[in-house]
Amino acid sequence: MVIGILKMDICLPHLHSLKDKRKVLKSLMAKLRQKFNISVAETGGQNKWQRSSISVVLTCNDSGFAHQVLEGVVREVENTIEGFLVKYEIEII
Repeated sequence: MVIGILKMDICLPHLHSLKDKRKVLKSLMAKLRQKFNISVAETGGQNKWQRSSISVVLTCNDSGFAHQVLEGVVREVENTIEGFLVKYEIEII
């Protein structure tokens, strides 16, 4: 069994409140869950309205497939958010 982990730091400079951020992230995470069948959660920056850390986890039988899916998640986030991806890290266990 292979476990794929993706950690992303996101900057959303157009947001002006935590309520705005929750709305954007809730929508983004629902879209990612539906499209990629992954587990996703905000794991940092909960009290900062323009920054967030999001973690994604998936399990499968093939490390290449896990890496491909997580790269797809990164591309989807980059194309979806009105902000930018500060950094990301993929780990395959």
